[in-house]
Order: sequence, then structure tokens, then C-alpha cells
Amino acid sequence: MESMADRANLLDVWLDWSPFTMLVHDITLSLQTKTVAEHIGNKIGRFIDTEHHDDRVNWLATWKLKLSLDITKPLMRALCLENTKGDGFLVTFTYGKLPNFCYQCGVWGHISKFSPIIYEDDFVEPGEAVPFGPWLQASAQVKFNNNILSSLR
Repeated sequence: MESMADRANLLDVWLDWSPFTMLVHDITLSLQTKTVAEHIGNKIGRFIDTEHHDDRVNWLATWKLKLSLDITKPLMRALCLENTKGDGFLVTFTYGKLPNFCYQCGVWGHISKFSPIIYEDDFVEPGEAVPFGPWLQASAQVKFNNNILSSLR
């Protein structure tokens, strides 16, 4: 959430942005720079920081970013990047400590059975193949493994 100025009128405070930790998966070693982290963070939301350091190699190809996300927009699941040769490749995202979010539309604050898209005329029930799901939540196992490896550096 945005910081409030002293004596700000609560009606003038927008609560659309919230800080989050995001893991970027399958990023190539040649693109693990702070500049690329800022680019990814600003594509998704507003970049805050990264725990990656340019003088260290991240062999896991999993990268932790801190950013502020617009909670009125759907979560991003992936992003296409270009490597140094100009070839496109896909990086995927998982998020730390996600609140309830809709598996139909990816927006926070409601669950699938209350999603506005289920009331659209052309809505087709996806069954088990929902576009968003619990796989967007970063698992404790990934966080644990990253902590072990970083302590060995």
C-alpha cells in the first residue's frame, strides 16, 4: 500500500498498490543483471529491489524480486524475454504470500465463484484447466532451497 501523508484525507488515499515478493523462474545466466530485474519488475508493476547481486552467479535460475503490484489487475503468470542472441524465451512467475485471488480472472479480493467473468455471455466453464491457480503461490520448498544455497556462497 502507498504511504499516507500526515493528516491525509482517507477518501483521497488509493489502496491499489501493494508490495510483494515474486520469484522469476528459468532466467538465463546471461540475463541475471539488476537492469533486467528492473525491466521485469517494471513490466509487472513497480520494481523495488532484488536480492540478486551481479557479482554472484545464481545457479538455480530462480530470482527473487521485490515489487509493488497493482492489485486491481490480474496477476502475470509469465513474460517473454529475449536473450543476448535475440531469441525469445519465456520466464514464469510465482508470488510470495498471496492473498485470496480468483482462479478465473487472476484478480485479488474475490474467489472464482464470485468472479465477474462468470456472468459474461460467452463464458465457458474451464473445469480443472483454470488460467490461474495455486501454482502461482511460491512454495516453502523453493524458498528453503534458495536460503540453503545462498548461505553456501
